[in-house]
Amino acid sequence: MRESLKKLIKETIIIEFTLPSNGIKRPKISTHHCEDHCFKNKKDYEEIINIIYNGIVEYACNEFKIKDADPYIETQKTLKFRIRYNKNDSEDTKLTYGFYGEVLLDLFLRIFFNTKVIVARGYFYSSTSKSEVKGFDNYHLLQTDDKLELWFGEVKFYKNANKAIGRILDSIEKNLSDEYINSNLYLIIREEENISNKNDNFDKFLKETNKDPEVNLAGLMDKFNIEFVYPIFIIYQKNKSDDFLKSIKGRIDFIEKKCEEININSLKHKIFFMFLPLDKVNMIKKGVIKCIEEKKELLK
Repeated sequence: MRESLKKLIKETIIIEFTLPSNGIKRPKISTHHCEDHCFKNKKDYEEIINIIYNGIVEYACNEFKIKDADPYIETQKTLKFRIRYNKNDSEDTKLTYGFYGEVLLDLFLRIFFNTKVIVARGYFYSSTSKSEVKGFDNYHLLQTDDKLELWFGEVKFYKNANKAIGRILDSIEKNLSDEYINSNLYLIIREEENISNKNDNFDKFLKETNKDPEVNLAGLMDKFNIEFVYPIFIIYQKNKSDDFLKSIKGRIDFIEKKCEEININSLKHKIFFMFLPLDKVNMIKKGVIKCIEEKKELLK
C-alpha cells in the first residue's frame, strides 16, 4: 500500500473505543476471542472520499503488480476491468455499487489489524459479463505466533444502519456454513496464480482442499491449525440527533434483537463487528463518483 494512502487513513480515522466500553456491551454473537471496534472519522468527509478513491486500485489489484506502476493508469484500468463501474449508469445505480464499502474494509483490515491480502477482490470480477463472483468481500490472512487465521469479511455501506445489519445477519448462517466457506476457498484455488502473499501452511491447506471437493473442511482447518475469522463492517449514516455513543448503542441493541433468530452451527470461527458512523453517506459516494469521472489526480 502506498505510504501516502496509509498516512491519509491514519490521519483521518481513529479507533474511538472497543467494546465493551462506555456502558455498551458487546453483541452476544461476537466471539470472546475478538474485540468489536468502533471507528470515528476525525476529519471532514472529503478525506473519506479521498481514501476510497485512492484505495480502489489497492483493493482491486495485488500489491506486487502495482507497486512501481503509475497509480493513475492502474486506477483507470481497474475501473474498466476489475470492479463494477459503468459511467453510463444512472447516479442512483452508481450509489448502489458495493466497492465503496469493500475498499474501506480492505484498507481498514490491513491498516488496523495488520492482515495481508490473499487474492485481491478485483481478480474475481468478469469484465465481459460486468459482474462479480458472489462471495466474501475480502480474502485476507493473518499469521500469529501459533496459528494462521483466514479473515473473510463482509461489509455494508448504507444510509440506514439497521438495514445494513439486517442484510448481513439474514445471511450469516449461510455465510458461515462449511459449504459456503469451501466454495470461497475454491475461488481462491481457481486464482492460485494471483495469490499475493505466500504462506507455507496455507499453501499446504489449499493443496489438500483441492485434492478432495468433499473434504471435511473443519477437520482440515484443525489439522493445519487454521482459524476462520469473520469481520463484519457496518458503515452507516448516524441520526442527526445521536451522538457517537448513542449511535453505536442503537446498533448493538438492534443486533441483539436480530440475533435471537440466528443459530450458527459450523466450523470453529471468530466473529467481531466494526462500526463507522458517518454524517453524509450519499455525499461521500457522490464525491467518489465525481473523482472518478473527473479523473482526479491520485496520491503518489
